[in-house]
Amino acid sequence: MLNMEFLPVAHSCGGEIKTDVSPNPKYRHDFVTFPGSRYFTCKNYEDDGMHFRQPWTFGVEDEVRRLRMEVNDMAEEIAKLKRLITSTSRPRDC
Repeated sequence: MLNMEFLPVAHSCGGEIKTDVSPNPKYRHDFVTFPGSRYFTCKNYEDDGMHFRQPWTFGVEDEVRRLRMEVNDMAEEIAKLKRLITSTSRPRDC
């Protein structure tokens, strides 16, 4: 199950983001807008060039990227703690 907590919630205009499902294709060979494709759109969407529909996968990719960075940060912290434990648990020569 996908954690929706960090997916987009506001558009740059300040409008709320909603998740929609494409009812029909915009272009015959456009895989992004095939019927049933999910996308994010601004609640104030207008076809004025300032608002756009973002394929749902873009938000998911951003979330995966964020989670990978978080995992890498945690891995670095674990490695530092292991080094600290190792350095403090060595017998000291007196």
